[in-house]
Amino acid sequence: MRPLRRPARPGTYPDFSVRSTYAQLRLDLAAVRLRRPSARMRTALGIASPTPITLLDVTLGLQDIAINPPPGRRRGAPRPTPLQAGRSLLMRRVVAQYSEANDPLRAGMGRFCSYCEQMLSEFIATEHIVAKAPWPLTSVSWDNFLLSCRACNSYKGDHPDRGEVTAWRLMPPPADDLEAYLEIRRRYLWPDTDANAYRGLLPALYFRRRSGGWRRANADRSVRNGLRCVDHGREPNKIVIADMPVKGRVLRREVRVLLVPDGDDASFARETLDLNRMDLDGVDSGDDNRMWDRTQRWLEAVETFTDLSQAWSPQLWTAACRSARTGFLSTWVRVLELRQGKTTRFPGDPTRTMMQAFMEAMTQQRVQPYGPYPGTDVRYIP
Repeated sequence: MRPLRRPARPGTYPDFSVRSTYAQLRLDLAAVRLRRPSARMRTALGIASPTPITLLDVTLGLQDIAINPPPGRRRGAPRPTPLQAGRSLLMRRVVAQYSEANDPLRAGMGRFCSYCEQMLSEFIATEHIVAKAPWPLTSVSWDNFLLSCRACNSYKGDHPDRGEVTAWRLMPPPADDLEAYLEIRRRYLWPDTDANAYRGLLPALYFRRRSGGWRRANADRSVRNGLRCVDHGREPNKIVIADMPVKGRVLRREVRVLLVPDGDDASFARETLDLNRMDLDGVDSGDDNRMWDRTQRWLEAVETFTDLSQAWSPQLWTAACRSARTGFLSTWVRVLELRQGKTTRFPGDPTRTMMQAFMEAMTQQRVQPYGPYPGTDVRYIP
């Protein structure tokens, strides 16, 4: 995964890393649940522009109503409270608050899924790292937001929920939602907090053997000059065919690029892989092209860097950098790393390596803190 630097937290979002903020929220919630509508309640109902924390207060009250609905209204029964009457309006406003986080997240981290790294062209979900349905107290925490594609967002869903966290048999068990949030953060590999986000889930090339099984290509063969895509595949099967040079001959094989848990954080990475199901091939799924796209980007990177090694020119370098802007930065970096990009000198400036020149082109660290992949934490990429 691409290591990420989270954009600065807007002032309207609570900082739940500070326990005093969390404690104050609990006091606010107790006040909201009074029978008499409070000023905070009336604000959320439309008298003034609500803030995320205001909406969260009222949302939790609405959840209480959903779990313990009042009995049907009988003759003489009291009218619905303002809280009940404004339920649909409030929920729409809650959703709007999540949507408002999209703009600063896109500006700070780019239009890419924070997990699988594919480019987001249409559906861009404000992803809750710790799901909002089972854990509403952290649902408007800025540190709980990422960007997600439809597939990653759908497969992750509301996991892990309260039942799953209970099944972990933590000792001692989390005392409240904030402790559960921190435990969930520790149990998985996350792109915005873990230094091993790149090393923990490394892309690797696999090819189908004649016997039908899949085998991982060794490091040299997976990026060797001459490895070329001959068929990008098509839906619904999404089969990618490539020519692979092996011992003086060329083998034509079906290939795919998988994410492989690796290093000291392999167990956490495996949990993340299972959480978002980034190991699926997406066959017969119109919404899941993650492995298909990742495989094509790998082959494109090999061909691009092969061409550069054989006939470098500024124009070809510019074209290569333009191709790499289409997502899956970790895949491009891994291909270049296996091709010794950390030690090979950059022809355009021998004082830098190919890896340094490529990462500067992708993040534009020398010119400005933006570029095709803003928010990339270059400290944790080779």
